[in-house]
Amino acid sequence: MATDFSENSWNSCVYALHLFKDLNCTFFLVHTYTPPLVGGRVVAQTNNGPSHKNIAYYSASNKLENLMQRLQKEHPNTKHLFKIVCSFCFLTDEIQDTVSQKHIDFIIAGMKGGSQASEIPIGSNARRIINLHISCPILLIPLAYQYKSIKAIGFFVSLNRIYSTNELAVLKSFAQNFKGSIKITSLTLDFSCLSEIQEYHLSVLEKQLGKRTMAKSFSILALPKDLDNLSKFLSKNSMYKKMPFLIIPKVERHEEVY
Repeated sequence: MATDFSENSWNSCVYALHLFKDLNCTFFLVHTYTPPLVGGRVVAQTNNGPSHKNIAYYSASNKLENLMQRLQKEHPNTKHLFKIVCSFCFLTDEIQDTVSQKHIDFIIAGMKGGSQASEIPIGSNARRIINLHISCPILLIPLAYQYKSIKAIGFFVSLNRIYSTNELAVLKSFAQNFKGSIKITSLTLDFSCLSEIQEYHLSVLEKQLGKRTMAKSFSILALPKDLDNLSKFLSKNSMYKKMPFLIIPKVERHEEVY
């Protein structure tokens, strides 16, 4: 769970605790920091005290400890274990390392941080996380979204390719764990006017997931990682930008099944 200690990131943490309430989980609270700049440069050490880097580390660590204690106090659960990751580096670098070293199953973050303008549907950190070359799904939670049980998962597709069994396994596992049904739908496509290749891609997908639907009542939206123009679409469709997104990582071509 990536956090910048904003209300947005707090809300995403609370959503995750509700979502995984019945599962044994280890949550890594991840925060990265940089020391203050003096004259455009990082001051490594002062003559009479600790370095600015150390000051920044202790400040961030204390905030992470307070966040962990608050989560444990307000949302106690014997199935949940918390660990802290506080690092002097870029957030994306730390997330990539943590995913690889700790065998992370999900990345959870707010749709945008506390400093992002209200008209921006997806924050800069969320966009950078989406663009990481990682193998685990990303769950983005919008500001003030309250947890609701998963009933219908809208799988938004572009039908410009065949989705691999590994990609769909992530989606089907998520649906099975939370007892939600998967609904194939689209951001822009009219299913009555598909090209021949799109019809073929859809037929393959329906064999694995079930029939398409244009229903708009979803608990969560699932999107392939390579889906284009997500920010542009969300800026024009306010009903969707207020919902959680599950970003499914794309696998290499040789893993796909035809």
